[in-house]
Amino acid sequence: MSFVWGLKEEENILEKLGPPNAYEFFFRSKNTSIFLNDINGLLNNLEENLDEHIGVYITDFLLNLDKAEANQFFEGEAGWFGENSKWNPPLLEGRYYTREEILKRKDVVVIGQNLKKYMNDDGKTIGIYGKNYEVVGVVGLKDRPLKWDMFIFFPLSILSEEIADTVGGVGNIVVYSPKDDTLEQIDKFIVGGNSRWDKFESSGLQALSKRKIRWIDLDSNFLFITIIVYIAAISQAMAIMTFWIDNMRFEIGLRKALGHTNFQIGKLVYGEIFTITLIAYIISIIIQLIINIFVKSVLGVLITLRFENLTLGMVVIVITSLITSIYPIIKSFKVQPTEAMKL
Repeated sequence: MSFVWGLKEEENILEKLGPPNAYEFFFRSKNTSIFLNDINGLLNNLEENLDEHIGVYITDFLLNLDKAEANQFFEGEAGWFGENSKWNPPLLEGRYYTREEILKRKDVVVIGQNLKKYMNDDGKTIGIYGKNYEVVGVVGLKDRPLKWDMFIFFPLSILSEEIADTVGGVGNIVVYSPKDDTLEQIDKFIVGGNSRWDKFESSGLQALSKRKIRWIDLDSNFLFITIIVYIAAISQAMAIMTFWIDNMRFEIGLRKALGHTNFQIGKLVYGEIFTITLIAYIISIIIQLIINIFVKSVLGVLITLRFENLTLGMVVIVITSLITSIYPIIKSFKVQPTEAMKL
């Protein structure tokens, strides 16, 4: 639960730090690859039809860095924005590339903080498909990891053939606006596309603020399912402990014959359940650490185990073991010392 709610927290942070009023859709022309053959037309469409407060970036590029392994790829975003657009990912160092650098096709990039190790020896540039780009800024936060830590941001105007080839003729585009007019701006973009390219088409819109993080859906159904699974687990544990009591009637009867009180027997039963639950708690932490490694390598998201998670886990252990032990303890009270004679 702490792992999944960690993903939920990550989603909330990305929504808070992400572009305002953002919508995503894909577009293409069946007659030409816009990214390979007409990047100028795409830029002109943005410049001519979208207002100066609008920002845009193309997603789903997979880039290989010169200093990375041959089969290691990182996500890239190619951006454009008007004169009054204010949003950019949170910066840890330096600055974001400027509109002037977009228009002048400057070979500049902004990288996530985890990609600094792939920079060239000069400490100022990074190699992408054999070409060096000046790193003007580093994205990230000091106190927590973000999915952007593994990203590369670059001006849409310097989109090279090697980079464009990674998405083919279909691109996912995100349009955002500090005002509540994103849908109107997208309509302008589509109208411009229809007039500029033959057989131009686009998909339905998807609001980024409503999109869940990757393959995890964290709506109310998740909470309901979690509660049901938790209740089922407690019921199963109670059944197991009841079976254990039935098979330990001789030992319990013998202990009572030797002078053990019901309180001491109950304490023994609770101790057994608490120990089993504690072992499960430790195993769950190990499983979560393993899952974290997988999620970080695949999604670029690191879900950390915080002190609050561990404390909450201990509280759940005490409550769970207490609930689970109530019926077995009551049943142990009914075991008589004469059970020790049934050998």
